Amino acid sequence: MTPARLTARLLAAALLLGPAAARAPGTYPGQAEPIHSFAAWNFVAANRALPEAAAHRATQAARSASDPAREISPAAAATRPQNAAANRILPFHPGAARLYVELGVRLP
Repeated sequence: MTPARLTARLLAAALLLGPAAARAPGTYPGQAEPIHSFAAWNFVAANRALPEAAAHRATQAARSASDPAREISPAAAATRPQNAAANRILPFHPGAARLYVELGVRLP
């Protein structure tokens, strides 16, 4: 089985995972082929009782970082509004969903 096919099978089986950018040949010493991989998405879970305005503000704060890896955490490097569309885990809180709609992101 090729690495790309294995990655695709893992992504189909594990909803918490999302595709990661392939590492181009030469990224690492001696690497001749692309490395296909996956990552676990960062997300925040909130109770439905959280007011919509509070969820909207919290989501807006997280999404306002121009360099999430530097401003939030290295683990947040892929924290970009457009990546919200890859969510296959939990429904969006109405306040968070409203922000993504405002940003033009099509949610699942």
